[in-house]
Amino acid sequence: MAKTSTTTQGLRAAIERSGYYPALVAEAVEAAVGGEPIRSYLVHQETTFDQNEVRRHVTVLVLTDHRFIVSHTDEQAADSTSPTPYATTSTESVKLGRISSIVVSRVVANPESYKPGTLPREVVLTIGWGAVSRIDLEPAACGDPNCEADHGYTGNSTADDLSLRVSEAGTDRRPCVRHSPSRRPSPRRPRTPPADDAAPDGLGPPPRTAHRRLRARPEYGSGSLADLLPTLAAGLDVPGMTAAISELTPADRNCVFLIDGLGWEQLKAHPEDAPFMASLLATSRGGTGRPLTAGYPATTATSLASVGTGLPPGAHGLPGYTVRNPDTGELMNQLRWQPWAPPGPWQPYPTVFQLAHEAGVHAAQVSSPTFEHTPLTKVALSGGTFLGRLSGEDRVDLAAEQLAAGDRSLIYTYFAEVDGAGHRYGVDSDTWRGQLMYADRLAQRLAEQLPPRSALYVTADHGMIDVPFDEQHRIDFDEDWELSAGVALLGGEGRARHVYAVPGAANDVLTCWREVLGEQFWVASRDEAIAAGWFGPQIDERVYGRIGDVVAAARDDVLLIASEREPKESAMVGNHGSMTPAEQLVPLLEVRS
Repeated sequence: MAKTSTTTQGLRAAIERSGYYPALVAEAVEAAVGGEPIRSYLVHQETTFDQNEVRRHVTVLVLTDHRFIVSHTDEQAADSTSPTPYATTSTESVKLGRISSIVVSRVVANPESYKPGTLPREVVLTIGWGAVSRIDLEPAACGDPNCEADHGYTGNSTADDLSLRVSEAGTDRRPCVRHSPSRRPSPRRPRTPPADDAAPDGLGPPPRTAHRRLRARPEYGSGSLADLLPTLAAGLDVPGMTAAISELTPADRNCVFLIDGLGWEQLKAHPEDAPFMASLLATSRGGTGRPLTAGYPATTATSLASVGTGLPPGAHGLPGYTVRNPDTGELMNQLRWQPWAPPGPWQPYPTVFQLAHEAGVHAAQVSSPTFEHTPLTKVALSGGTFLGRLSGEDRVDLAAEQLAAGDRSLIYTYFAEVDGAGHRYGVDSDTWRGQLMYADRLAQRLAEQLPPRSALYVTADHGMIDVPFDEQHRIDFDEDWELSAGVALLGGEGRARHVYAVPGAANDVLTCWREVLGEQFWVASRDEAIAAGWFGPQIDERVYGRIGDVVAAARDDVLLIASEREPKESAMVGNHGSMTPAEQLVPLLEVRS
């Protein structure tokens, strides 16, 4: 990945981003540079494929006021001279006065439509200073076709001190790979025949593996979490609200019980652990027996904001677990709201609870007292009255009381422990099943206390899948030089990544990520993901920069962890975030009094 800058710190950062023995390369370059100020530099990493072997090479060019410095580093496999793999590094310092020629060759596609500023398809930089020449010889001949005499050889001498080629192959823009007659068949990323399961619009169908999962398209505007409260509020005559989920029948009193982490597929697979909720599966989504979709990404901060605001992620502005704050350039954890950002500007829209309260509807949220003053509650679930209760029984009892407290009511209550057990121990673990049983009893307890003219809706923010602890299923970004090259920030979570590239490297990062992960993840550019509707039908301008330059959603039972920067998240058994049915589909069970 070739980048230029003008500082010593920038040079070291570029070498580290290349991911290729950065300490060794940096030490050799810095020793050659000495104390001279660096005017510009270029770090160019090449990977070559030799049958079953992968060889890496990095070239570093540095320009100072008086010298041109060239450094090459190669890795070698164990051989007769060394029982272990080894690397060789060489540096050459050339006085600027010795440089005799500089040749820049550019290859431009479709020259008839070329516009100034268009990037070339290939650039070859050749610099000569007379230290190395290449001699090309061929047999000499005379003009007599019948002559059999030996005329010796003729040829020419060409300066060949340095030649550096950066190119794209068609639309596969990947300067970080120079010669690739065959791509690397990594054992953790199996190459398999294609299948016809659904893929994001315009990104091609994914191939099938043993753990392939179809994609569940978020049904924004008709059947997503963002459509639930506006539909209920429309039935309560709240101005500006639309009944987007057409299957639901209005009720005067509405209660939403959200069980964190209880997906549609998990509930269907465990009827013996949740007999009450399993008996309601046919009532889901207005008696159609169909689920809702969470929206993308299928993660708590995003889904709760979608529920509370009635807006998709592209509008409410919480499009992931961690996203870049364009104002500071830092990653922000939107669940914990760290580092802190002003909640109002981050999510400026009123919640449905606020609008309902203003319209005279009795609105209340019954949840853990620890959530009362959090920024996430403020931007997503505030409006009316917040009532904190510790135990699940106290919450559902109070929710039933609040439901009866108004002639028109909109009440929300929440239970988090199913999600926590899934993260720590996994779906199907005894602990997870125990929490599911408890949640089922709470749902039944609440249903049995419904006042007249009431509707109870039991739903969730996302589902969950377990990911095995092995290299095939858990790809470590912090140990993968290909994936980390050109990446400034890694956001999102293991199954729904936002990738923020260093300036100018977005296209290269996209190409590399597609090449490395494209059979296990849906990988899209920011604009492709937006155009495909991943975050909703439209994106607010303030939200655009929060979305990654590259967006990657897992379609296998895989996880892109970051063991060093995200040790806790990387150790979780159960995970979510992507668009597979196990994560994306959530129930909308209904009980009416």
